[in-house]
Amino acid sequence: MTTREEQPGAAAGATSLRGDLLLTLVVALVYARSLTQGLVPSWDDGRFLIDNADVQHVSWGAFVRLVSGVHFQAWHPLHLLSYWIDVPLFGPSGPVQHTVNLLILLGALWLLRRVFVRLGLSPTAALVGALVVGIHPVQVEAVAWATGRKEVLALLFATLTLRAHLRSEGPWDASAWWSRLFFVLAALSKTTALPLPLVLLTLDLLLKRDTWRRALLRQLPSFALAAGLGALVIGIWQQHEMIRASAGASLPLMTLTHDLRLLLWPTPNALSPVHAIRRTPGLRPTDAIGILVLLALAAVAWRRRSRLGALSLAIFVLLLLPSANLVPLYFQVQDRYLSLPMLGAGLGFGLGFDSLRSGLGPASARALAALVILGLGASNVVYQGAWRSDEALWAHATRVEPEAFYAWLKRCEVERGAGHFDRAVSACEHAVAVEPELRIGMSALFLTEAARDERRRQLPAHAMQYGARFHRDIDRADALRDLAGEMVQAGYRDSALRALGRSLDLEPVSDERLEHAARVQLAAHQAWLTRFYLGRMSRPPILRVLKAFLALGEHPGSPPASMSPTPPSDTPPQQPR
Repeated sequence: MTTREEQPGAAAGATSLRGDLLLTLVVALVYARSLTQGLVPSWDDGRFLIDNADVQHVSWGAFVRLVSGVHFQAWHPLHLLSYWIDVPLFGPSGPVQHTVNLLILLGALWLLRRVFVRLGLSPTAALVGALVVGIHPVQVEAVAWATGRKEVLALLFATLTLRAHLRSEGPWDASAWWSRLFFVLAALSKTTALPLPLVLLTLDLLLKRDTWRRALLRQLPSFALAAGLGALVIGIWQQHEMIRASAGASLPLMTLTHDLRLLLWPTPNALSPVHAIRRTPGLRPTDAIGILVLLALAAVAWRRRSRLGALSLAIFVLLLLPSANLVPLYFQVQDRYLSLPMLGAGLGFGLGFDSLRSGLGPASARALAALVILGLGASNVVYQGAWRSDEALWAHATRVEPEAFYAWLKRCEVERGAGHFDRAVSACEHAVAVEPELRIGMSALFLTEAARDERRRQLPAHAMQYGARFHRDIDRADALRDLAGEMVQAGYRDSALRALGRSLDLEPVSDERLEHAARVQLAAHQAWLTRFYLGRMSRPPILRVLKAFLALGEHPGSPPASMSPTPPSDTPPQQPR
């Protein structure tokens, strides 16, 4: 495949340099906003960088620990080692880490433009394709999120893998071995690079027109490495419970539809660090949209006899396989899963530009390409704003994905850490409403209410200890009753009622016993506990004293107990037994 990149002469070199400069200028302008932003400790930056001593200093012991063990439910040693570029020198710093991420991305895009030219795109189309890959909003996490470095590293080494493979002339020459080395480095950066040998096999069959036997022989060493790494990854995921129970055969179809929608219409209101989890099996009508779009594109490539079009689709689909939920993932869909498959999408956009240039003329094709790039860049810049702080990120995530349990849970955690307890309680309540059966949501809500009780009532800081007990005993009604009684004596209110309410949910009691408990608490001048027990009843009270209590305006729906001026009593709550 002879291309302009390979042609000698100053003109070709000048064209290549102009392409690199334009690519650098556009990408740098688009990501400039992120270079001033800080870290996001609540979303892995904390555990990867701030609290991880091994990435903060260069030593043999740290090297051994980083490469020899599982970290954060994964084995990605090259990703962790990459922080030695900047963290030991500058510390965990948002602007520094984001700048390094951007430089790695730029290096990948410079190489990718050349790969696209070698594959058969015109220099302008290759530039368009590389720009689409680089500034598509799904890449925001790769730059504006320090921990997103694994995405740009995988992109860089995947591009080097393709470039070396295109230069090889046989299965055992130096370029072929360089390609295998770069593949291993890509996989050690991010395991979604494991399908790269399938990409190279497809490239040989479609463009080089090799026989199946020759193409398979060339990739045998890489297939063996991919199989071993794949088995290791699956084992790690199973050990750390990162594989969910299957939600049915519809899950891969749903994933493809989500990914294609995000690829073709990446508005800021569609982008989020996490998305809602599908837990119920069954095919939904919208699930089939993705596969229908893919089949339509494949039909166009077939009709036009476009081997390059078929290759672009194959690269996109093959690099999606690790995140396609064939093995149900803990986070079923995430925007960053599209980072590496953008290699195929960029090739397809570049091919589309060349087709438009042939049909509409160069000026019209460039105008349309400029509109696409402008739209992607604008969406990218807007979405970077969501990554400026923990609070901004989870406020954005819960707005985009109101049914995402994990987004509400993280928002609760961040608001609680900032001392915004009312907002934190509200976020936790949303999380519990989305996934009422998940213990972690109920425990987070209890902990947040306990911390709010301590702030409002100036209590000693024991929320974490009480929270640990609540989580441990969350399905033991008797232990929760004891916990509630102890907390009432210590001066807690909302959180004590949370524990007491959970115990009554586990072991419901009759209205008669609830009414008796309400009378006891009223006699002890515990109006807030009286309201609680009356609120659990399914009928109005019979006792005259309780009727009078309600007639005075003390209804179960009164303001929260923590807002009541009634001082705490040493009388533990009467448990209706």
